[in-house]
Amino acid sequence: MINGLFGHNALPYRKKVHLRIIYSTVITIAGGIAFTLATLAQSNAALHLDDYVRGFYTGGGAGAFIVGMLMIIRFMRILRDPERMRREDIKEKDERNIYIGQKIWLYSGYIFYIVLYVAMLVAGFYSKTVLITLTATLGTFAGIMLIVKTILNKTV
Repeated sequence: MINGLFGHNALPYRKKVHLRIIYSTVITIAGGIAFTLATLAQSNAALHLDDYVRGFYTGGGAGAFIVGMLMIIRFMRILRDPERMRREDIKEKDERNIYIGQKIWLYSGYIFYIVLYVAMLVAGFYSKTVLITLTATLGTFAGIMLIVKTILNKTV
């Protein structure tokens, strides 16, 4: 499923675009829910959030909603225009673009891992809660990498 969405296999491009519309819809709904809950929390004592958290959910929810909607519109336009769909399909299957995309994820992952580890070391001097949170994030990231590697070793 993941390889079908992001990979470069035999899955027809039209099907990939349909899957991306579904995932963009999920992001849009999640953003709308976060925005709505943050807005309701402002006037409802039972949903009390402090100002920072309410602002985070309001901005993050609105951002996810808008980006999700823009992606849905983009994918719908691709589906409606056969020539554009053909161009996008060719662009996604281009070996140079695939190679660059893989290197972007590879180097970004390495940099993220190193920065997260350094932040974890520094955080230990200031806050145990932040240290635990960063350690859990680092462990989750490593776990996800291991799971993806296992899946890819079996499917590729």
